[in-house]
Amino acid sequence: METRMSRNRRSVRHKKPLYKKWWFWVLIVLVLIIFGKAISGGSSDAVFLDVNKTTATLSSDSSEAKISFDTNKGNKYTVTDTSSNKEVVNATADTGSEEITFSSAGEYRIKVERNDETKSKIITIKPVNANDSEADMEQEPAETTDDTQKPAKSADSNSVPREYKSALRKAKSYSDTMHMSKAGIYDQLTSEYGEKFSAEAAQYAVDNLKADYNANALKKAKSYQDDQDMSPEGIRDQLTSEYGEKFTQEEADYAIEHLND
Repeated sequence: METRMSRNRRSVRHKKPLYKKWWFWVLIVLVLIIFGKAISGGSSDAVFLDVNKTTATLSSDSSEAKISFDTNKGNKYTVTDTSSNKEVVNATADTGSEEITFSSAGEYRIKVERNDETKSKIITIKPVNANDSEADMEQEPAETTDDTQKPAKSADSNSVPREYKSALRKAKSYSDTMHMSKAGIYDQLTSEYGEKFSAEAAQYAVDNLKADYNANALKKAKSYQDDQDMSPEGIRDQLTSEYGEKFTQEEADYAIEHLND
């Protein structure tokens, strides 16, 4: 006679394993679909804006510079001159690998829009190297054949080395197009990754440069406010930081005071 215990053991042995139940495989398929969508969506967002380089120099031959960036196909993007807030490019990404040609030195903002999100990058276009510019080619006046004495050049003009004059012209371009501080210009002139002028030439340049550093600080401040949505105190810190713009405290104070003028 079959006991109750033997019947229970037999019923346990005949239970189907979990993987043989239809709802288990339906659940697996749903999880895989959701996971696949999450992966594809995440990789798409990762390409949102990737600028290959943020600095370029105008060519002495074509007076142009090119900047490339990657984004998602179909994203809208604009390029704005930060000094004038003028939009110079308004386009839609055709392939996802975009290239922009610049013909003027200055600071520009690339902004990409996707759905309700916006990303931007600041890029810098440097002027043609002063040493390659025709403006640096100074010609000596032709010798006269008569006995009339030529007017003497000023001692200051004769005594200034060519390198010093080139450094001064380069400093002026940094001030006019990139609105840099005095200390920032000096560092750029002497940097091994920048212009590589001697310390003496760079010092001559910043000492003789006629620049309105208050105005430069204000333009930088407005750029930080418009492009990065920074607070006034955050902008002040960035303007005076030794790792930032290196303006003086007085110049930074002026910029913050007139930030919303």
